[in-house]
Amino acid sequence: MKSILITGASKGLGKELLQLLVADSKYNVISLSRTDPNIDLPSHTFIKTDLSNSTELSSQLEKSKAVFEKLDEILFINNASDIKPVLKSGKFSSEQISKNITINFSSPLIITNFLLGLAKKVDILNVSSGAAKNPIAGWSLYCSTKAASRMFFDTVKLEHPDSKIIQIDPGIIDTAMQEDIRKSDKDDFSRVDEFINFKAENKLKPAREVALTLFNQLLEGQLI
Repeated sequence: MKSILITGASKGLGKELLQLLVADSKYNVISLSRTDPNIDLPSHTFIKTDLSNSTELSSQLEKSKAVFEKLDEILFINNASDIKPVLKSGKFSSEQISKNITINFSSPLIITNFLLGLAKKVDILNVSSGAAKNPIAGWSLYCSTKAASRMFFDTVKLEHPDSKIIQIDPGIIDTAMQEDIRKSDKDDFSRVDEFINFKAENKLKPAREVALTLFNQLLEGQLI
């Protein structure tokens, strides 16, 4: 049975993907998030942790080490991310900077380092973003941390050639992140009207639809 660790599975794309994975007998799924996705099935293990707190994350991984040591191989789906705060640089608090970096970059690094340190077969599917390659005014923290995580996984691929590592950009999805973007102040994010129109004109991809595409690609071996 294939074992999968997924982050950010309590809402949005992660939640939809988790529901599809646990319903399939081929997968044993471990979800890692602050909020319990409330899926009570034998194929699902929930590990409660705050991905914005690297100390807590490291502690919870160590406490759950026995769970991972039983697995021969694992697929890590790095899905969790946070766009907040949407602000021009010069306006951030130190706490906002630290939290964004920890969620988007440090936590995936900590999880990957932990899994590879167990000397297991580790494959990785990183849910990236077009913002990792394209600077967007008002998104400096999000763009830079997504770019950093992308480079990290590219480097891991060189260091661990036996691991399959794939990075995808699923496009603009109708999730809570888009709600945060639409609430942005135009002084900080000049393109806010464009994103409001994406929603009004039904140009956002439904999270379920994207999750189903990813799930089918996993089943068919197109991703990992």
